[in-house]
Amino acid sequence: MESHRKTCFEQLRHKNACSIDELKFRLRKLYVQDLKVKREKILKDKRDIVISEEDDLDFFAKYCRNFFGSSEDPLDVDEDLLYQIWEEIRLEEIENAEANLVESLVSQCGSHEIVCPLCLKLPAQLDESHYLTCTCGLKFLLPSHIDLKDFEATLLTSNDIHSETCNATPVYEVRPTVENTLQFISSCESCLYFNTILETPV
Repeated sequence: MESHRKTCFEQLRHKNACSIDELKFRLRKLYVQDLKVKREKILKDKRDIVISEEDDLDFFAKYCRNFFGSSEDPLDVDEDLLYQIWEEIRLEEIENAEANLVESLVSQCGSHEIVCPLCLKLPAQLDESHYLTCTCGLKFLLPSHIDLKDFEATLLTSNDIHSETCNATPVYEVRPTVENTLQFISSCESCLYFNTILETPV
C-alpha cells in the first residue's frame, strides 16, 4: 500500500509539485477551519448539524480541488488514496482533541476544582485570597486551614447525613448574619433539614 501511495503521489507531484506531508498540512488547516465554522453555527443556532457520508465526500473533494486546482479532479487520480489521507487527518484531529481533553482534566484535578455547590453547573475554585469563587456569583472565604479537598469532604458528609432520612436534594447558599459573618448553609424544604457547614467573618 505504501508503494502504491508513493507511485500515485509521484504522478500528482509531476503536475503539482506537492507531497503527502504538504497535502496533509493544507487539508488539516482547512479541516480545522471547517470545524470552527460548524461549531460556531451550532452555538449560534443552538442545534446540531447533521452531515451525511455524501456530504463528507463532497467536502473532501472540494478541499482536494482547492489544493490541486480546479483544472484537475484529484479523485480521478486515485480516490481511495486521497480519501485514506483525509481519514488520517480526521483521526489525528480526534486523537488531538482527546489528548487535550485528558490534559484539561488532569490540570483541573491538579488545581482541585469542584462543582459549585450553589449552581451545580460551573467549577468553583480557591483564589489567591482563599476565597471560594464561582462565576455564578459565589464568593465565600474559607478558613486558612481548610483547602478545597477538605471543603468538598465536608459537603459530602453533610449530604450523607441528610440522605439518611430524606431523598430530596438539599440546597446550599451563603447568607449574612447579624453578627457580621457569612454562613455557608445546607437546607431542605422537604424535611426541614438545616446545617451550618461553615461560618466566617465578612
